[in-house]
Amino acid sequence: MDDDRLRIEARLAALEYVLPHVAKIALLAANAKPEHAAMIQTQAKGIWREENLPGVAPELSDHMAAEIEEAVDELLSQTEQLMLKAWAKAKEAS
Repeated sequence: MDDDRLRIEARLAALEYVLPHVAKIALLAANAKPEHAAMIQTQAKGIWREENLPGVAPELSDHMAAEIEEAVDELLSQTEQLMLKAWAKAKEAS
Protein backbone atom coordinates (compact mmCIF):
# COMPACT_ATOMS: atom_id res chain seq x y z
CA MET A 1 0.00 0.00 0.00
CA ASP A 2 1.46 3.36 -0.97
CA ASP A 3 1.65 6.32 1.43
CA ASP A 4 -1.32 8.16 -0.08
CA ARG A 5 -3.56 5.11 0.17
CA LEU A 6 -2.38 4.52 3.74
CA ARG A 7 -3.24 8.12 4.72
CA ILE A 8 -6.68 7.83 3.12
CA GLU A 9 -7.39 4.55 4.90
CA ALA A 10 -6.21 6.01 8.22
CA ARG A 11 -8.40 9.11 7.82
CA LEU A 12 -11.40 6.97 6.92
CA ALA A 13 -10.84 4.76 9.96
CA ALA A 14 -10.59 7.85 12.17
CA LEU A 15 -13.83 9.26 10.78
CA GLU A 16 -15.60 5.93 11.22
CA TYR A 17 -14.50 5.91 14.86
CA VAL A 18 -15.29 9.54 15.68
CA LEU A 19 -18.55 10.02 13.80
CA PRO A 20 -20.74 7.71 15.95
CA HIS A 21 -19.38 9.40 19.09
CA VAL A 22 -20.18 12.86 17.72
CA ALA A 23 -23.65 11.68 16.68
CA LYS A 24 -24.21 10.26 20.17
CA ILE A 25 -23.22 13.56 21.77
CA ALA A 26 -25.53 15.51 19.43
CA LEU A 27 -28.46 13.18 20.05
CA LEU A 28 -27.97 13.20 23.81
CA ALA A 29 -27.71 17.00 23.78
CA ALA A 30 -31.08 17.02 22.01
CA ASN A 31 -32.50 14.78 24.78
CA ALA A 32 -32.97 11.95 22.28
CA LYS A 33 -33.31 8.37 23.44
CA PRO A 34 -31.62 5.31 21.91
CA GLU A 35 -34.87 4.61 20.04
CA HIS A 36 -34.31 7.84 18.10
CA ALA A 37 -30.99 6.54 16.80
CA ALA A 38 -32.71 3.31 15.75
CA MET A 39 -35.42 5.34 14.02
CA ILE A 40 -32.82 7.36 12.09
CA GLN A 41 -31.16 4.11 11.05
CA THR A 42 -34.47 2.73 9.77
CA GLN A 43 -35.26 5.93 7.88
CA ALA A 44 -31.83 5.96 6.23
CA LYS A 45 -32.36 2.57 4.59
CA GLY A 46 -32.93 2.85 0.87
CA ILE A 47 -32.24 6.58 0.59
CA TRP A 48 -28.99 6.08 -1.30
CA ARG A 49 -30.60 3.74 -3.82
CA GLU A 50 -33.03 6.49 -4.80
CA GLU A 51 -30.24 8.91 -5.71
CA ASN A 52 -28.09 9.15 -8.81
CA LEU A 53 -24.59 9.51 -7.48
CA PRO A 54 -22.80 12.40 -9.19
CA GLY A 55 -19.55 11.48 -10.85
CA VAL A 56 -20.28 7.75 -10.70
CA ALA A 57 -20.89 5.79 -13.89
CA PRO A 58 -24.54 4.66 -14.05
CA GLU A 59 -23.54 1.00 -14.21
CA LEU A 60 -21.66 1.39 -10.89
CA SER A 61 -24.20 3.64 -9.18
CA ASP A 62 -26.34 0.85 -7.69
CA HIS A 63 -23.28 -0.98 -6.36
CA MET A 64 -21.84 2.22 -4.89
CA ALA A 65 -25.21 3.10 -3.35
CA ALA A 66 -25.39 -0.34 -1.70
CA GLU A 67 -21.89 0.08 -0.29
CA ILE A 68 -22.73 3.53 1.08
CA GLU A 69 -25.98 2.26 2.56
CA GLU A 70 -24.14 -0.56 4.33
CA ALA A 71 -21.55 1.87 5.75
CA VAL A 72 -24.24 4.33 6.92
CA ASP A 73 -26.15 1.47 8.54
CA GLU A 74 -23.03 0.36 10.42
CA LEU A 75 -22.25 3.89 11.65
CA LEU A 76 -25.83 4.42 12.82
CA SER A 77 -25.83 1.04 14.53
CA GLN A 78 -22.68 2.04 16.40
CA THR A 79 -24.35 5.32 17.38
CA GLU A 80 -27.35 3.44 18.77
CA GLN A 81 -25.08 1.13 20.78
CA LEU A 82 -23.18 4.10 22.20
CA MET A 83 -26.47 5.74 23.19
CA LEU A 84 -27.67 2.56 24.88
CA LYS A 85 -24.45 2.47 26.92
CA ALA A 86 -24.78 6.15 27.83
CA TRP A 87 -28.39 5.71 28.95
CA ALA A 88 -27.48 2.63 31.01
CA LYS A 89 -24.63 4.54 32.65
CA ALA A 90 -26.94 7.45 33.41
CA LYS A 91 -29.50 5.09 34.99
CA GLU A 92 -26.79 3.57 37.19
CA ALA A 93 -25.68 7.01 38.33
CA SER A 94 -29.18 8.09 39.33
